[in-house]
Amino acid sequence: SLSWTFTCQPKTVKSISVTDLQYPTYGMNPDFDAVTDSEYYTVESIEWYDYENNANEMTGADTFVGGNKYWVLVTVVPKEVNGNKLCKFVKNKTVATLNGVEVKKSPGDSRQEVSSTTKRVQIWYTFKKAASEDTKFVSGSVISAGDVTADITLQLIPEDLSEPALEVIVKGNATDYFFADVAAGT
Repeated sequence: SLSWTFTCQPKTVKSISVTDLQYPTYGMNPDFDAVTDSEYYTVESIEWYDYENNANEMTGADTFVGGNKYWVLVTVVPKEVNGNKLCKFVKNKTVATLNGVEVKKSPGDSRQEVSSTTKRVQIWYTFKKAASEDTKFVSGSVISAGDVTADITLQLIPEDLSEPALEVIVKGNATDYFFADVAAGT
């Protein structure tokens, strides 16, 4: 009698995408329900920190204050089937997007970076200014016929002008966007 044993290797994942994380907005509670659309990895945890309040960790009962700066830490891990991890990440080189925006180290901001081991990816992101009670903002979703890795440029152009007042570049063919501090008429 012959028998074989097959060992499946986890898929190497070089880039991840986390979506549906609500932006800090005056009077709202922190969002702990971001998702991925991957069959290989999932969000393990989300932690919010109030920069203006000694960087204290926030709970679901806390509320955002308009104009304040907040940090979020999103931890992503491989999904498992029968105890086997479905993927491994590229150590210190995994690229991450949060709500369609690529997270990159920002000069002078110790909380804007992606760190990765083969077993987990941690995304630190800084929300520089939460929308306040009287702040006007524009947010929504955009769907494109383009490639899932393509850049989409979104612009807000004031009335009677031809140049954009605000611009953001997001990745993917279906993603969320957010413009803070939008002046009336833009």
